[in-house]
Amino acid sequence: GIAERIGECWAVDAGAPNLRDIVVEFRIEADAQGVVRRVMPVGAPPSDPRARMVFEAARRALLDARCNPLPIPRGGVAALNAATYRFNPRDIGLR
Repeated sequence: GIAERIGECWAVDAGAPNLRDIVVEFRIEADAQGVVRRVMPVGAPPSDPRARMVFEAARRALLDARCNPLPIPRGGVAALNAATYRFNPRDIGLR
């Protein structure tokens, strides 16, 4: 349910070239209710403008109040906070 929830808030410019090959990864810190309080990149934030656009769109989606709280998995908040969240525009139906 987490991917579906975040997918509701994630949008990128479908007109930007070659977005299908970009992948950005994050770790989060969520509170006990599953509300994302902090988003951290895995590695350095991208410097390429297209990748940076995807990065910022994904970061905004994770923090968007419309998509929080996240559904808490069986392992609770610890599982949310231990996961790596991968975003790729190909996964949101860009053609």
